[in-house]
Amino acid sequence: LEDEWVGGLLMFGESEQRPALSITMCDPRCVMLNLDPETGKQDARIMKTVVYLNQNNAGVYATVVNTGTIHVGDRVSLLSKTGDVKGDGLN
Repeated sequence: LEDEWVGGLLMFGESEQRPALSITMCDPRCVMLNLDPETGKQDARIMKTVVYLNQNNAGVYATVVNTGTIHVGDRVSLLSKTGDVKGDGLN
């Protein structure tokens, strides 16, 4: 899902100067994904699944375009690189 966001602008709220992130690239995962954060035990099935389902990518990187406070219930919108608004109205 997030792979399609690359090149887009993720915006929070509805004000003119709303917080926004520019989605810059997919996040290639490293083996740390295999570690259980509570036990430290490895589970290679997690990484194998990420590689199989999404070419070793899980998530995206972003840079801050506008800073600000994001509140619970704020509208979240994605302006795609083609100018289409996706997800407008999601809270």
